[in-house]
Amino acid sequence: IDSQPRYVTAEFDEVDLSKLAPGLPARIRVPAVGREMLAGTIRRIVPSVSSIREQDRTVKVDLDLPSQVLLPAGASADVE
Repeated sequence: IDSQPRYVTAEFDEVDLSKLAPGLPARIRVPAVGREMLAGTIRRIVPSVSSIREQDRTVKVDLDLPSQVLLPAGASADVE
């Protein structure tokens, strides 16, 4: 039995960084699991801006999901 916490890592545009904080709610949809939106919570914000792609400067955010959700490793997610 895998009892590890479920989480999603997402990238947000750097201009939205001031709107993000640990503990804030998020809506997450994982197409591999279904069409419904899942209630998530921001767990952690990586304190650096990535500029790997020249025009896109992003910050990585880890989001917790409800423990009953089983995610396939590597599945894509839409985060709001």
